[in-house]
Amino acid sequence: MRGGVHGDDEAKVYADLCATVEEVIAMRQAHDEPLPPEFRDREFNGKFLLRCSPELHRLLAIRAHSARQTIDTFAVRKLEEAV
Repeated sequence: MRGGVHGDDEAKVYADLCATVEEVIAMRQAHDEPLPPEFRDREFNGKFLLRCSPELHRLLAIRAHSARQTIDTFAVRKLEEAV
């Protein structure tokens, strides 16, 4: 079932997704490959690349400058407010 799970029937898509997960687990175990760490156990370095339109980039730069902040500081504060 490589390539994704798609469809209009939610129950069938869910069943297919579960079967796909089981298949991947079995394949990794058969090849003595470890499963990836749980999301909560992953380490994050605090950096990520964010792509946006040039117009949004310009607007963020203007707002950050007006707030006397770097664009990074301004964007981080806006993200913190959003979550």
